[in-house]
Amino acid sequence: HIHLPYIAISHVWSQGLGNRLTNAIHLCQLRRLQHFTNLIVPPQLRPIAFWIDTICVPLSPGPREIAIKSMRTVYRDAIAVLVVDSTLTELLGTMTNQELLLRIKAAPWAQRLWTYHEACLARDLYIQIGGLDKVAFWSQNIVTEDCGPNRVGSESSVEAIVASNAAPNLLSKPIHLSYK
Repeated sequence: HIHLPYIAISHVWSQGLGNRLTNAIHLCQLRRLQHFTNLIVPPQLRPIAFWIDTICVPLSPGPREIAIKSMRTVYRDAIAVLVVDSTLTELLGTMTNQELLLRIKAAPWAQRLWTYHEACLARDLYIQIGGLDKVAFWSQNIVTEDCGPNRVGSESSVEAIVASNAAPNLLSKPIHLSYK
């Protein structure tokens, strides 16, 4: 089969992206997630596929158990993992990297054991800070570089933010499709 590049979404179900009744989320949420994931990758990879458990993990007990056991592979094999937490996507204004790290630590996403596991498996971890006009922060930039005190509220162009914020290997390494 074909291995296509994709981004795995890490989220907390109770914040609106989970659905215990059916493998579906609202179309507006799908579009929002596609927008967020597209901004992480260079234009030649857009639209990028993404994986989210709400849609991809079956609800019936047997298949669900199998899918949950394979989630380690899903997060490990993704070209990146994107954290979507409503307390972080709603942030506006300016803040230092230290304040941003504290907000991430206090977010519901950071309080869950399974999301910690998803983050540890990620090749590259991105955290969506701010709304639709913001590109997700590459986790390494938050910790190792000064993104400036007004990054969350900046009016920079999407292209400029992508160029300065993207993980180096997403922009410099070609993506190869493999057939098995």
